[in-house]
Amino acid sequence: SYHRPEYSNWKEHQITLPLPPLILPALAEKRKSLAEPVALGSPGEITYEAKVKFPKGMRPVLPQNVNVEEDFGSYTARYSFEDGVLTGVRQLKTRMNEIPGSKRAASSKFVDAMLADQGRFMPVATAGGEVGAMPGGNGHSDNSEAQKLYDQGYESIQLGAPRAAVTSLERASRLDPRWSDCWLLLGNAHLMASQFDQGIQA
Repeated sequence: SYHRPEYSNWKEHQITLPLPPLILPALAEKRKSLAEPVALGSPGEITYEAKVKFPKGMRPVLPQNVNVEEDFGSYTARYSFEDGVLTGVRQLKTRMNEIPGSKRAASSKFVDAMLADQGRFMPVATAGGEVGAMPGGNGHSDNSEAQKLYDQGYESIQLGAPRAAVTSLERASRLDPRWSDCWLLLGNAHLMASQFDQGIQA
């Protein structure tokens, strides 16, 4: 039994899934061009599943599902939210004892994608209406055009299209520059699109 109030980064209205990390050898920059293979150990399959029940009236902004496929293995991540419960399933399959030296660049990209998915925080939004609003902030804009663009951005995130969300939310933030929830959602959309500098700035 493990009790932890304010799980993950709840105070900042974002959480991670309570799952152990899936790990593969990460390559330093100077090792990416070497010719020798990268040891993986015995081929196998690991699947982790987590369920998180949310307080009534709140929901996560789901990240995009992930599917990375290579000859040496695959990594998938699936996220859903139903009846107040967030479900996340991550699966790593390895098919070889070692990654050939010719696949080192592909191996590096594979590991980067896996780590980025596992380290991503999910924003937490209210579920009281069509538009998710971050708790503790102003979830509504008096500017109707900004509100419409915010709605479009939120919907794009739910559909797994963070770059489209960025376009809508940037326009909304220009129309209502003091709307903190819009900036927060814009920051998360940038991060989901791997635009880290812009996400931190927002």
